[in-house]
Amino acid sequence: MLKNQRISFYAASAACILTVIALILFFVTNNTVSYAILNAQWAILCLIAAIAACAGSVFAQMKDVNELIVSALRLVALGLIMVAFTTTLIDRAVVAGGLFTWNGLDTYAWQAFYTGIACVVFQILSALFLVASGCMKQGIKE
Repeated sequence: MLKNQRISFYAASAACILTVIALILFFVTNNTVSYAILNAQWAILCLIAAIAACAGSVFAQMKDVNELIVSALRLVALGLIMVAFTTTLIDRAVVAGGLFTWNGLDTYAWQAFYTGIACVVFQILSALFLVASGCMKQGIKE
């Protein structure tokens, strides 16, 4: 069954795994002492829903469901990942502004900044894999 899948299946599967890693990194950066992310609960919900939508699209493609449904699930996952990305980026940009102006010796701020950057990178990679999988042919090879 997995041998008959197209590259888009594997790209979406990789996006799902990268989103799980981004969620873990989000928890790490959010739990930094004194540097919790504003509206973190929405970003966490968006990432969890994005994982569910992405996994649903992978499962739907594996079961050879209509390409429109698979693409719609990937589009929903992409939108949710971008909401979480925006939330993370905005908050960690504020931390970076403090670090590079007046707060350069705060080790907790540096930890929040570095883990925030790692989280943002994984969110972008996940979004790129979803976009790439959406541009490819869906369905099972014949």
